[in-house]
Amino acid sequence: MFPKTALAVSGKRIRLTKERWNHIKERHPEVADKLSEILETIADPDIITTGWEYELVAIRKFNSQDLAVIYKENADDGFAITAFLTRSRKYFEKRGIIWNKQN
Repeated sequence: MFPKTALAVSGKRIRLTKERWNHIKERHPEVADKLSEILETIADPDIITTGWEYELVAIRKFNSQDLAVIYKENADDGFAITAFLTRSRKYFEKRGIIWNKQN
């Protein structure tokens, strides 16, 4: 069953491990039933912004909020770190948009 994977816009396969999924469910219960939406956000985000320490943040509109998925890419692939709902898209946009679906 795990790891789950999604193909990021960079073409790299991003892994979501059982350990990271458990972290997400425990720390962000609002997305505990949103596994497929998390993978979709990696594969088909609205925007990707820079994170804090070489992470990327994939953001996709989800109902009245945004679903944010924090992940890292390596030379060959990558891995998801966490995911949560946010109303602060502007905060992430200010960090620097590196990919936009509109372009």
